[in-house]
Amino acid sequence: MFSYALALLPLLPAALAFDNDAMRSKKVYQLITDRFALEDGSTSQACDIRSYCGGTWKGVASKLDYIKGMGFDTVWISPVVDNIEGVTAYGEAYHGYWTRDPDQLNANFGTPEDLRSLAQSLHDKDMYLMLDVVVNHVASTAGQNFQTNSSYGPFSSQDSFHPFCWVDNYENQTNVEQCWLGDDSVILPDLNTQSQTIVDYWNNWVRNIVSNYTVDAIRIDTVKHVPHSFWPAFTEAAGVANVGEILYFDAKYVGDYQTNGSVNPFNYAVYYPLTRAFNSSVGSLEEVSQMVRQVAGNSSDPSLYGSFLNNHDNPRFESMVTDRSVC
Repeated sequence: MFSYALALLPLLPAALAFDNDAMRSKKVYQLITDRFALEDGSTSQACDIRSYCGGTWKGVASKLDYIKGMGFDTVWISPVVDNIEGVTAYGEAYHGYWTRDPDQLNANFGTPEDLRSLAQSLHDKDMYLMLDVVVNHVASTAGQNFQTNSSYGPFSSQDSFHPFCWVDNYENQTNVEQCWLGDDSVILPDLNTQSQTIVDYWNNWVRNIVSNYTVDAIRIDTVKHVPHSFWPAFTEAAGVANVGEILYFDAKYVGDYQTNGSVNPFNYAVYYPLTRAFNSSVGSLEEVSQMVRQVAGNSSDPSLYGSFLNNHDNPRFESMVTDRSVC
């Protein structure tokens, strides 16, 4: 089983563009491209925490020896596609998760050649590139009145989206898969991933981006908000190892995405009892042990789950502990 560390994770060694079997041995370092290193390699600069701070793919490339020196061989970077512009109620889209046009790269991070050069630099050092991909939604500041336009590239037709409704019932899978995330400040219009047109687009997109930038593995965002039926063809089109975010506590629910969706989950089922077990001096390791057994019984290959304690979607473990002596 591989694990993740924030800026994170162990993954798996092997030939360039590795498969799921090779994933087990990789050690993955997650970073936020904008916040990791400037183009000249420097890592300190005054910056508003909610704004773009100037990190680029060239900056990442300049720090590969530092990453490798910590024992990591795979670098998971922020989503690379074009994001919405301007300052929102939550700041700018420096993190890369507010997609606008997935056919364009985010110019704040560099040029297409810069991204190819980063991949080549990694490969020259026997290291690997993991790309973060978001297929469930795009982003907008228009709230519930969102109407698409040509700036959304392949999604310039309103038919590309499910009709508006909020995701407000996580016990209702239809609501989870077809309604919209976000809020009226930054809404995330939900793409109609049941449409064959959208399915075909994303399968071609992932095949092309993996090929064009010699990507070795993908991390998939918001997996549970897309139907299981979408994922097998998508992961096959990618043709490389994958790990996906299925943020839920139930081992069977999470395991179904591997068994029926061909997506290897982050091990959120174990994450929750793990944090409870170690955030005080009276935590229960038995609860962790029980959940490990449940995961094993509800997945086709639990050794491909991504184990983690910290990531960018959850509070730092250190902020949750009540007994500081466990840190």
